[in-house]
Amino acid sequence: ETFDGLPLENFEPIYVNGQEIELKFSNRRQYVKAAFMKKMHSWDYAINEIQKGMEFFFPNSLLRLFSPSEFGVLVCGVPQVNWELLKGCTKYAGGFDRESENIKWMWEVLEDLSPEDSGLFLRFVWGKTRLPHSAADFSHSFEVNLSSGTDNTLPTA
Repeated sequence: ETFDGLPLENFEPIYVNGQEIELKFSNRRQYVKAAFMKKMHSWDYAINEIQKGMEFFFPNSLLRLFSPSEFGVLVCGVPQVNWELLKGCTKYAGGFDRESENIKWMWEVLEDLSPEDSGLFLRFVWGKTRLPHSAADFSHSFEVNLSSGTDNTLPTA
């Protein structure tokens, strides 16, 4: 039995403990196992560097207190926009307050946005696609202010 018709030149030699393993029919199982292990460990360096970076902010002992999804929320925030949280961290100026008709319309429109459009709105006004985890985590308020201009004036953030 052979690899007739198989372009063996497309298969790179694999090195295990400094020894080259060239693909042959007789060692195909050893070659596949070695290639699999090489692929499995090809990201080891990058993963170790990521782990070092994470340990700078979160010691390993603390990481073990969270599930992967809980840790994701801590690092990235909640993927769904909590409009009530944003409302609670919003300041109004220029004659607006929470009860102004224009403000009510604004919140109504924002609450109807798709998750993708919500993220785009937040990126425009906040620089991020997700809100902080809680009001205590806000570094600054969201401010709504009356801007002078015409119907052709672009919004600012």
